[in-house]
Amino acid sequence: MLNALESSEAHLKKVINSCLIGIIQGSENGSLTGVNEAFTNLTGYSEQELLNGGKRWRDLTPIRYHESDQVALQSLTTSAVLPAYEKELICADGREIPVLVGIARVEESERDWVAFVLDLSERNRISRLQAEFIAIVSHELRTPLTSIRGSLALLENGVMGALPEKALQMIAVAHRNSKRLSNLVNDILDMEKLNAGKMKFDMRTVDLVALLPHVIEANAVYAQSFQVSFELECKTDQAMIWGDPDRLQQVLSNLMSNAAKFSPAGEKVKLRLVSSGTRWQIHVIDRGPGIPEAFQAVMFDSFAQADNSDTRQKQGSGLGLKICKSMVELMEGEIAFDTSPTHGTDFWISFEKI
Repeated sequence: MLNALESSEAHLKKVINSCLIGIIQGSENGSLTGVNEAFTNLTGYSEQELLNGGKRWRDLTPIRYHESDQVALQSLTTSAVLPAYEKELICADGREIPVLVGIARVEESERDWVAFVLDLSERNRISRLQAEFIAIVSHELRTPLTSIRGSLALLENGVMGALPEKALQMIAVAHRNSKRLSNLVNDILDMEKLNAGKMKFDMRTVDLVALLPHVIEANAVYAQSFQVSFELECKTDQAMIWGDPDRLQQVLSNLMSNAAKFSPAGEKVKLRLVSSGTRWQIHVIDRGPGIPEAFQAVMFDSFAQADNSDTRQKQGSGLGLKICKSMVELMEGEIAFDTSPTHGTDFWISFEKI
């Protein structure tokens, strides 16, 4: 039986060491009790240094992550498996590497835990290269697009003289498409700024009652192109929140333009301001066909668009709602929607009252 047990332990150790993901075991106080070869290769420490050298989990962790690690280990008393989270590890040569860590309590033990550690260095490097590439291409596109749009606008407005009807139609189509491409470039740049944490917010007190009429005025012409109008419903004299008025207007303009695109001709899109407990809610309500059920779960994902012919005719980048969600949450607000095929869609954002 002893030989069988030793053989089983040796086989288990081979299996653990053959794993491509770093595995490390520890106890409640953070001391380390086991480690596989993938983890030693990742960090540069030897097994002896980690297990016999008095190293603890916090010794491998930069100070800024100590609190979150302590909370995670304490949570194991109530949860057997914790959600994976990102942090950094200190390697033997002093380098700090980004990792994804998943921690679980060892079965039938209240004190022992095991952590699975995945190196994120290559993923992060590729993400940085992708972001830099998109930013460079977008910036390089923006300048010539601005010039093209300006020239087409001059031709369409007859500044350079009268043009034949067919030529004018072609210029109008080119001008519309240049606007679409320009909006796509702007959306991509906004998304990259949000992902990189570089988008600036000028936070201040904002009166929504004063802001909403300006938003309607700014989007009225766009709605008219779909034979749709906006209607404001507001039963209060003042509604103060903390936010960036320009970013709020950008979010609302995006929601209102979507509502106008999907509304039947002759309909009105309602912009409704209501009080909800300690928060102000702004609703953008249309009477369109609603959002397909299969698409609702990914509404706020990047490049998300419902895959049907009617939706594809309503041209857009697929980034607008993702940008809206990111901006609203960065201003400590909430965004959600209700939809049905018979009553249309109600997008709303809410912020704490001040």
